[in-house]
Formats: sequence, structure tokens, C-alpha cells
Amino acid sequence: MKTDIKLIATGLLAAVATFLCCGVPILALILGISGGFASSFGWIEPFRPYLIGFTVLVFSYLWYKKLKPSKQTACCETQEKQKFIQSKIFLSLITILVAIIMTLPYYSHLFYPKTEKQVQIIIVDKSNLKTV
Repeated sequence: MKTDIKLIATGLLAAVATFLCCGVPILALILGISGGFASSFGWIEPFRPYLIGFTVLVFSYLWYKKLKPSKQTACCETQEKQKFIQSKIFLSLITILVAIIMTLPYYSHLFYPKTEKQVQIIIVDKSNLKTV
């Protein structure tokens, strides 16, 4: 049971590490934090595919352990009620959270304001100066 919690924490930590390279600039933009802080996690970007792969492996193993059939119990033994943190619902919620974190670069453009390109043309005439 404690191993499952450690594995969940490991997978969550790897997912957060993948979030740092792309998510921190968005959080900095939303919170108004300086760009220096936002760009300080850029060194993680080359490791992002490996971290995603590691996270997928950890959560695949967790789901395998959770879904594999349990050993047959004796007829008179009663099963203890699992804690919420050991349930399939908790693992489902954490898996969805990790998927949202890992796919952030694909929908991060939604958080940035759209700016229209403005072009100013200055026409200089010998008699007048006009801005169009």
C-alpha cells in the first residue's frame, strides 16, 4: 500500500517537472511575475519527453497493479475497506490531473492574450507629415 503512494508521488513529481518548462511562464503571465523567474526553468525542456515517458510508465504500472485480479481469499476472511487514497477513484483523479499537466503545451496558447499586429505607415510629403 505504501509502495502505491510512493509510486503516485513519483509519477506526480515527474509530471510536475514536465509542467515546469511550459507551465511556469503561463503562471508568471497570469500572476504578473517577472520573466526572469519564468524562464529559469527552460533547462528542463530537453528532458520533457523522457519525463513524460517515465510518468506514463509509472502510471501504467500503478493501473496494472490496481486492476490485476487479486489472489483468492478464504471464504471466511473479510476484506478491509480501503482508504480513499488507495482507491481507484483517487488514482483516476490523479491520472486525469497528470494528463492535464503533461498536455499543457498543446493548449497553452489559450492563456496568452491575442494581440493584433498594428502597422503604422508614415507618408512624408514635402509640405505635410501624415500618419496613416
